[in-house]
Amino acid sequence: MSEAEIIDLLRRNREAVETGFREFRNDLANFRDDLANFRDELRVQSAMIQRIDGKLGRVVEELRAMHAQQSRFAERIQRLEDAPPSGLA
Repeated sequence: MSEAEIIDLLRRNREAVETGFREFRNDLANFRDDLANFRDELRVQSAMIQRIDGKLGRVVEELRAMHAQQSRFAERIQRLEDAPPSGLA
C-alpha cells in the first residue's frame, strides 16, 4: 500500500468517525429531548392519579355518609312499624 493510499484511507476513516460522532451527538440530543418530554408526561400523569385518588377518597366518604343516613332512616321506619298503634280506638 502506498503512502498516498494510506493517507487517503486515514482521511476517509477520519471523516467516517467525525460523521459517526455527529450522528451520535444528534441522537444523544434527541434522546435528551425525549427524556425531558417523558419526565413532563410523568409529572402530568402523577398529578392526574393524585387527583383521582383524592376524588375517590371523597366519594367513599360520601358513600359511607349516605349509608349511615339510610341506616338511620331504616331504623326510624322499623321503630314506627313496631310501635303500637296510638289513638286508633
